[in-house]
Amino acid sequence: MLNIVINGQGPEPPDTVNLSGGSIRLIEIMKRISKEKDVNLYVISSKSMCNTFMKNGVKANYKISPFFLKNSSRFSSSLLDSVFRTIQASLSSLPAKKGILYSPSDFLWDTFPAFFWKLRKRKMKWILCIFLVVPNLFKDYTLSFDKKNKVSVPTPQRLLYFLSQQFTISWGKHWADQILVLNNLDKEYLVFNKGVDESKVNVVNGGVDYDHINSLKTDVKLYEGVFLGRFHPQKGIFDLIKIWKLICEKKPNAKLCIIGSGSASMTEKVTAAITENGLSDNVVLVGSKTADEKFLLLKSSGIFLCPSHYESFAIVIAEAMACGLPVVAYDLPIYKDLYRENISKVPLGDLKQFADVTLNFLSNDELRRIFGLAGQKFVERYDWDKVAKQEMLLIEGLEK
Repeated sequence: MLNIVINGQGPEPPDTVNLSGGSIRLIEIMKRISKEKDVNLYVISSKSMCNTFMKNGVKANYKISPFFLKNSSRFSSSLLDSVFRTIQASLSSLPAKKGILYSPSDFLWDTFPAFFWKLRKRKMKWILCIFLVVPNLFKDYTLSFDKKNKVSVPTPQRLLYFLSQQFTISWGKHWADQILVLNNLDKEYLVFNKGVDESKVNVVNGGVDYDHINSLKTDVKLYEGVFLGRFHPQKGIFDLIKIWKLICEKKPNAKLCIIGSGSASMTEKVTAAITENGLSDNVVLVGSKTADEKFLLLKSSGIFLCPSHYESFAIVIAEAMACGLPVVAYDLPIYKDLYRENISKVPLGDLKQFADVTLNFLSNDELRRIFGLAGQKFVERYDWDKVAKQEMLLIEGLEK
């Protein structure tokens, strides 16, 4: 019997609808792996994350990590609470004497307990997920491309994330049995920049629930364009608003649907930017949506816009392609391997070309149909069932 122990002691998510791509991937992979007859899955995490796993059909033995602070719903308290839970998890006994330790992210609250357990139980195998290598430490994604100074002093949060990831990479280099990344560029960074043994770094994929997405039907077209993602400058949310303004100059009634959410301050900035650009009648903020609601909104739109400045996989692109939408995105290096010529790419920061390419799609129904069908066929390779089988083979290989 194969034992897999997943640890997750991070801060409570603001909601369980707007999950990160990494959390979605973990749930979809483990939902399928947990159904294997010869697998015992153990999840050690917060109450809300355990509940989210259970609601999504992950069959596991759950150990809920206790809260130590009364105001854990506030981010600062939640963050401090995660530190206490990480320490407690590290010092507690393992629920299994042998098997796989699985760290679903490179954050210290996910990696430190596994690292500490690995030191105590050398026969346990450790799988470490690094799904977003920290981008340029001195790049400020809040700056517009039309500003000359694009370099900034790192914020405390950015610096802390960078330093914590360096700890994780160092531990993984010496003690992890497998390190999982989402693209070849991240693998090259770990191998050539950090000296990690190439044989222990594996490129895995994000995915989509392909058959289920295709089963959802709608004939209604509510929006010309759609965006899906959290409200963060890295996702190009402010570029998106400027791009849509350029589109509306030539297509005044064009409607854009924005699916997602962010902090209260970031949401306020996004709302203000929409108003300042005179787009109150052209942009609709629908908030976070459940999977089916999200997919139906995608299918109710004409084209998907993804102006992210930095990505490791961009699972939202795969979801949009599965819905049959053509995709316009910035020309990020990782897309060459992941999506090839099945998305339309423009130079990073070129808002005018982004708008022009989008307008070209919106004015040509046949082009949208052909591009959408080609992308839909291509992205079937990222079906969660296929991705989970590949990962299960990798896990089983560690046990031999």
